[in-house]
Amino acid sequence: MKPFSSYIGKMINFLGAIFMSLLALTTFFQVINRFILRYPYSWTEELSRFLFIWVTLIGTVICVRDDTHIQIDLLYNKLAPKIQRIVSLIINIIFLTIAIIIFWQGIEILQFIKFQKAASLKLSMIWIYISSPICFLFIIFYLVLRIKKS
Repeated sequence: MKPFSSYIGKMINFLGAIFMSLLALTTFFQVINRFILRYPYSWTEELSRFLFIWVTLIGTVICVRDDTHIQIDLLYNKLAPKIQRIVSLIINIIFLTIAIIIFWQGIEILQFIKFQKAASLKLSMIWIYISSPICFLFIIFYLVLRIKKS
């Protein structure tokens, strides 16, 4: 399972880097066009918004994978190590339940938007909305690994 998890991790890092680079380039292009050339393109704003959604969700996957998401550990650090493991397990099970619900709802919403098109790019909105189920599937994967390890 370790080589597969490592491969998935590298793929997520690569996608995150690609989408983040595209987001930076698209935003830079929009700023140049708007403020220097005085001719803004509408598609750059829309593409930046869509890339931002993907970058945010991929970043969430990376935070779950690396266990670096925000947490309040003031009370947690005062607990005994055995109690900390129990609390961590409970939190991860709750987090896994929420991730499964979001994944399932993300799949459900795809049925309603599959024929909708983006205004400027004329891109199917399914490419934007599918980011949630895909990323939450990876989140579920990493949470299951974390629960198995504890």
